[in-house]
Amino acid sequence: KMACLQAWKWLNASLHISALQLVGGSKKVQNGLRFLEIHTLGDLANTTINALERKFRPEQMTDLQTSLVPFTKSYHDVLEELFDAVARGESFDLFVKRVMGSTLQAVATEYDVTREWVRQICAKTERKIMPLLSPLISELTDSNGARYLREEQIREYIDNEIYASAVIHTLREGEQFESFGSPLIFFEATSFPDVKNKLAELATDIVGDGINIFESADSIESSLEAAGYGFLNADDFLG
Repeated sequence: KMACLQAWKWLNASLHISALQLVGGSKKVQNGLRFLEIHTLGDLANTTINALERKFRPEQMTDLQTSLVPFTKSYHDVLEELFDAVARGESFDLFVKRVMGSTLQAVATEYDVTREWVRQICAKTERKIMPLLSPLISELTDSNGARYLREEQIREYIDNEIYASAVIHTLREGEQFESFGSPLIFFEATSFPDVKNKLAELATDIVGDGINIFESADSIESSLEAAGYGFLNADDFLG
């Protein structure tokens, strides 16, 4: 029984269990998993069937198994399905307006609501999206060899332009990453604490040396390397 559980020892292991509810899983089952201190599909894969059967009734076990089926696919394949489920939620179109650059006031005026209501709807949607991003963050940061990722990587990974923009917006608004530059580079806050101020100080030091920053790419990149930001190039820094 529940043989597909073993798939998450390697596949989608870091995906949060809140994803199960997006594909029709029961909220009661999700709460039961939290009670068992199961927070990710990897935790679930490492939980014995006996432990689950002691917690859940037979119909709840059936519900759990049904909700797990989509996640036997790769994360890349299942991510768009998860976003489709988020997009069916209340006021996603309002959230998209913010994602695409509309101000709080502009959205509030269009929908005849308060700016605070818009802010709360956007925050609620971001809270749905953020738990879905752990595998994406891990895959992209691992490919970079450091705890950062680039906007271009996200847009290459996610085919749907609106969904990619929603991910970028959610990362920018959250606390896990600090963002810098244009296109954006996201630095994991714990790995690169106070990165914006440190890069601003570095810029001051470079300008203070009296160099023409637009003609001194090699010097800038040497300074970035020495400061621990060797993965940035001069164009990143000047952007």
